[in-house]
Amino acid sequence: MKTLPLHPSLLKTLRALLESRAPELLESLSVRIAAREEHSRPATTRIYVAGPMSGLPGLNYRTFNEEAARLRAQGLHVENPAENPAPSCGSWEGYMVLALGQLATCGRIHLLPGWSRSAGALIERDTAFALGLDMTHAA
Repeated sequence: MKTLPLHPSLLKTLRALLESRAPELLESLSVRIAAREEHSRPATTRIYVAGPMSGLPGLNYRTFNEEAARLRAQGLHVENPAENPAPSCGSWEGYMVLALGQLATCGRIHLLPGWSRSAGALIERDTAFALGLDMTHAA
């Protein structure tokens, strides 16, 4: 599998994110990415759901949870960031570090409607691209 370089703007955003107020989450993400590099690519049956949350009613959890349930009904393992506990720092950056750690364990990213208007989902999509993950879009 060819690993693609990170786009400079993504790299800058990730660096700022990872240098944020959540060093314990950074360590967790680093461990997960290292583990991913040691093993072959996860089966595409392990899917990360990405989409917009910030500024939407209920953080758009209903959409995330409905899509996760639909995918699970197909026998897929779903990593759903809407199911994550709050990070100890409680910040957006902390949530993103958790999310990127989950994403690094998957073989596919599944994009919900509106993902392209979400800063977090754009970071997740660009990271998935850099990791060489498959991409699908929700209907």
